[in-house]
Amino acid sequence: FKRADMVTVVARSLVPYWESLVGKGKAVYVPYAVDTSYFTPAPRAGSPRPIRCLFVGAHERDFDCLSRLVPQVLSTNPGVEFVMISSDHRCEPIAAGNPRAVWFRRLADDGYRSLLRESDVLVLPMSRSTTNTAVLEALACGLPVVTNAGGIEDYLDPYCSQVLPVGDDQGMANAVHHLLTSPDRLAEGSSAARRRACEFSWTNTARRMLAVYKQLIPT
Repeated sequence: FKRADMVTVVARSLVPYWESLVGKGKAVYVPYAVDTSYFTPAPRAGSPRPIRCLFVGAHERDFDCLSRLVPQVLSTNPGVEFVMISSDHRCEPIAAGNPRAVWFRRLADDGYRSLLRESDVLVLPMSRSTTNTAVLEALACGLPVVTNAGGIEDYLDPYCSQVLPVGDDQGMANAVHHLLTSPDRLAEGSSAARRRACEFSWTNTARRMLAVYKQLIPT
């Protein structure tokens, strides 16, 4: 790595570490991208469905926090459904405790996208993070995000997200309740989520990478 002219990283929190390997000014943040033409908000018109919180993934997810969080969300928000998509079996006892908690071990791509588009809030307890594909895909589908600090903040802003300390299940439950009990806040968060995701389109990331290459290639 010390021979590299430049490295790109997917979170600003990674820059100091990589600069310690390759040298000052030789590590640059280039955001990860999301396909904003494939992941899109669902049409507003449609058949009635439950208000839905969604949890996705397994890597670096805080399942201890999730196990405390799901019962809190469901007890304070009657009629809300909490869906978990994860290969981790720690979701099983969480789903077993409440009929409004649903666990899918896996879904096909189209089913996953459909469930994203038919949900309202991404609730993602994390132990740490840099970038996160589920967050970007949820934003692109118009879902505001409730998650934990740790690096993912580069991809979020206060209009589309609530970022709490790691392990703060009570704070996350309060943030979810705040969103779900105000249709206006939820609609504003949804619009802001889509706008934020469009900043990380493949086209924008390609432009950023091109700028990096231009720094390296003499003209």
